[in-house]
Amino acid sequence: MSATQFLINATTRHAIFVERYGHGRYNDLIPVLDGIRDSLVVSLQRANITAFEINRLNLLLVDIDQILAAGMGQMSLDLLGEVRLFGNDELGFNSRMLGRAISVDAVLPTIDQLSAAIEDAPMVLARASGAPITMSISQAINQFSESNSQQVRTLIQQGFIAGETTDEITRKVIKQVDGRTKAQARALTSTVISSASNKAHSEIALANEDVLKGEQIIATLDTLTSDICISADKTIWPVGKGPHPPLHFNCRSLRVMLVKDEFAIPGLVGERASEFGPVSANLSYKGWIKRQPKEVRALVNVKRTYSRRELAELEPFSFL
Repeated sequence: MSATQFLINATTRHAIFVERYGHGRYNDLIPVLDGIRDSLVVSLQRANITAFEINRLNLLLVDIDQILAAGMGQMSLDLLGEVRLFGNDELGFNSRMLGRAISVDAVLPTIDQLSAAIEDAPMVLARASGAPITMSISQAINQFSESNSQQVRTLIQQGFIAGETTDEITRKVIKQVDGRTKAQARALTSTVISSASNKAHSEIALANEDVLKGEQIIATLDTLTSDICISADKTIWPVGKGPHPPLHFNCRSLRVMLVKDEFAIPGLVGERASEFGPVSANLSYKGWIKRQPKEVRALVNVKRTYSRRELAELEPFSFL
């Protein structure tokens, strides 16, 4: 196995567990979102506005704004704090992984460098329409909070102005939070976790640019793969240049470091890995899974989430 194939395998395996970690972090946010929903319901039922009364409606909206600000603020703090800690762990993982593939010591960037990169570096994401939007992780989290708060507030305000009953509006609020808000929270969590992981990877690549000949984008090839990722798949870029995943919300594409021949450790062939032979350039995700050692298949096939601690203890390249 070449150093390149080693890094592709290790990066891909790790990305599977990072995705599971992201699902776990979304599950952690569900009680916060449920608390927002339940507090809104209590406030609406207590108001019991049966006819359009501007003064009572304004008082209700003040209460609604406070509930949303507190709940969304807590969610934002929880998610951003988790992303910071996770990024530090990812920095260590990528350093160890690269160190296994090169004949010199890998350079480890400082925590301050990584923190700035994770929170402030722009993500260039594609909208559903295909138009690009650029924002940092912090901006994405803030935009989610502001947008969903405004949607709930508008729904309540317009409902009372239209003469809907409190029960009718309450049902709409529950549907909004349990449906659209939670779906967007899941996509947001997945995207910012992916971005933090990729940012840590990029910082390691930049710090070790002298031993790399470039980076390659690897897409997860299955029925869920977007046209954007299919187009980017297997393209090679100079270190730090070109598109960096996530390329859109819920993106699963990766960038893999390509080691210069003179720094690559030769003969990265383990007994288990060698029996599978070379991987086709067009191999699908399911096909890739089938070629993995049984220890990896066992971990991947069990649909579970991981905590930061559990993720840190998983060394996917230890099976190579």
